[in-house]
Amino acid sequence: MLGLLLILPIAKAAEHAHGIHGIHGMVLFSDGQRLFASHMPLYQHPHDYQVALQLSSPENPALIARLAETPLLTIAPEAFDLRRLEPAHPTALQQFQAAVYLGHFERGGERWFAARFTVEKTWLFAPLQLDGVERFYRVGEPPVFFVIAKIHQRPDQDRIYRIEWPSAPSLPAYWTPPLPFPLPKPIYLESEDLR
Repeated sequence: MLGLLLILPIAKAAEHAHGIHGIHGMVLFSDGQRLFASHMPLYQHPHDYQVALQLSSPENPALIARLAETPLLTIAPEAFDLRRLEPAHPTALQQFQAAVYLGHFERGGERWFAARFTVEKTWLFAPLQLDGVERFYRVGEPPVFFVIAKIHQRPDQDRIYRIEWPSAPSLPAYWTPPLPFPLPKPIYLESEDLR
């Protein structure tokens, strides 16, 4: 019994070091032409990363059209190690299958269909750092781009803002306040999972 108690912490440490598979839900959003997804982070491993992707799929036209009229679309991808979405990962994930939901896939959302998505670009890949430092990450390019607020404390909120700035200069990957533009009402706001 004592041997088992000594092995369990080692096994847990190895699991954390090498990652484990999980269902990593994402919220979809679009600028009207491109499709993006943001991982819905949690404080606990293996979901403790903020990740934003640019995706393509044969279903892009239907998804982009639906996003213009539906407040929330989410996807529940097949299980994978979230760290494979880091571009420098030796086996970076290029494609994945996911169920698309009208609404939140874990809170009564209606399954719409399944689609295969290709990862065109990883805009953001950052482990959660609850260091109290506020930051805003850019996703996309002007004239329409998005800003994702860094989760920097507990409790916090997962927030995505749509920014229209047609004459924007060359933009950095992130900002610390003050921002060079006003923040509108977020297009996505989640606090229940980040208490």
